[in-house]
Amino acid sequence: DVQAVGLALLPAAFLHFSDILLRSTGSLSPVRRAVVVAAYVLGGLWLALILSGDLVLAGPVLMAWGTHYQAGPIYPAFAIYTIALTVWSLYNFVRARSRCLTSSLRRRMGYLTVSFIAPALGMIPYLLTTYLTTLPDVLLVLFPLAASIGVAPMMAVQAYIVSYQGVQLPDRVIKQ
Repeated sequence: DVQAVGLALLPAAFLHFSDILLRSTGSLSPVRRAVVVAAYVLGGLWLALILSGDLVLAGPVLMAWGTHYQAGPIYPAFAIYTIALTVWSLYNFVRARSRCLTSSLRRRMGYLTVSFIAPALGMIPYLLTTYLTTLPDVLLVLFPLAASIGVAPMMAVQAYIVSYQGVQLPDRVIKQ
């Protein structure tokens, strides 16, 4: 299930990306690097648990607005893991911005931080739909749809900003 892969590995990818940004500003930390590796290992374990049984996500439920999974017994631990890594990643983004030496790089890093928030919030519908089944069907359709609509342009902003990261060419050359 592709959605399970994203749910399990996206928090580790966020942490990895924030670590790369911090390293690009000169903040090297072997402990942080080890935590990134551990986050991917944990993400792989979560994925194995999601795909192998009902501990994290129980069987699918067909609703009028679509299919969703029920929360398994250890789903709250998974949600805490996801939220903790996402918040830590956001903290690292803010730290990376504060370490930037030029105003244009700080500005771009600020845009990157803000654009990171949309994909992070985009995970929330998938984390909460197991608990929100008492809401009206129309809201349960619009909630993930709104998140997806917000994620798409922010991913384009992230790609644009990252294209400047570490490049020695002037901005005008990169823009062309």
